[in-house]
Amino acid sequence: MLNMSRTYYKDNQAVLAQINEFEQSYCSSTSITWYTKNTFLFRMLNQVLRQENVTGIFQLRYFIKDLYLQLRELHSQYIKSLSQKTKILTVYRGQTITINQLQQLKENISSIIYVNTFLSTTTDKEVALIYAGVEGSYLVSVLFEINIDTSIATKPFANIEDYSYHKDENEILFALGTMYKIVSVSKFENGHIWIIKLSYDNDVYLQTRILTRHLTRNMHEPIIVCNSSTINQKSFGDLNNESTIFMWNYLLLKIILQMENDQNAKTDMINVCRHFYKNDKIVQ
Repeated sequence: MLNMSRTYYKDNQAVLAQINEFEQSYCSSTSITWYTKNTFLFRMLNQVLRQENVTGIFQLRYFIKDLYLQLRELHSQYIKSLSQKTKILTVYRGQTITINQLQQLKENISSIIYVNTFLSTTTDKEVALIYAGVEGSYLVSVLFEINIDTSIATKPFANIEDYSYHKDENEILFALGTMYKIVSVSKFENGHIWIIKLSYDNDVYLQTRILTRHLTRNMHEPIIVCNSSTINQKSFGDLNNESTIFMWNYLLLKIILQMENDQNAKTDMINVCRHFYKNDKIVQ
């Protein structure tokens, strides 16, 4: 993984210093801290995930596995910490999306969306609204409101406040590959922000099981693919037309989680990271 980063960032000394620090001080228990820092790692990981870059994802397997497993460990602790009355957990995410993306969401009420990145949310609605951004000529501000049935098995998620680089945002981080049902799309009372309500319930759980079980078969479920990119990235598509990409993403994650995180994986990551920047241009 770091081989990839050093290749991409080869002309950016500040980033190379970050990579050297990562190489010398990183351990699996600090994966969430490193992910939530504004460093090369966050930008590079989200770029390869958004672009569905199978080679890049595999080269970052060392960190992806650590981050996923740390979330899985914290998930069980987090669920136990919730009050028995908290069967439904509500989290929020503010961001901008394109007008076309908003229209696709409107046209796919009751469909399932698949998120192909680690998804950062918060239990604090006001914090999420800060990140909703400002509308532009082709961008709209949105607030995702996600209701999670905590009694149903799902991809790992947890409150990462004690591990995050940012301690005051009540952040709930979801593992990549989560799926949600689109419940509704409506305008906020102030008229400037759209509210997109999503849910994870028993219906989504059953559809997820069907989808993954018959991944390589000819399926015609009303599913769209979504990622957390805001601009200049492919964010939505008909899964029936992209089943191969979805299949490889799904299988690749399973392979990564089964592989040993040995020194070779770490060295590969370090060398790639050192070449991930070119001509001092940061990839957002």
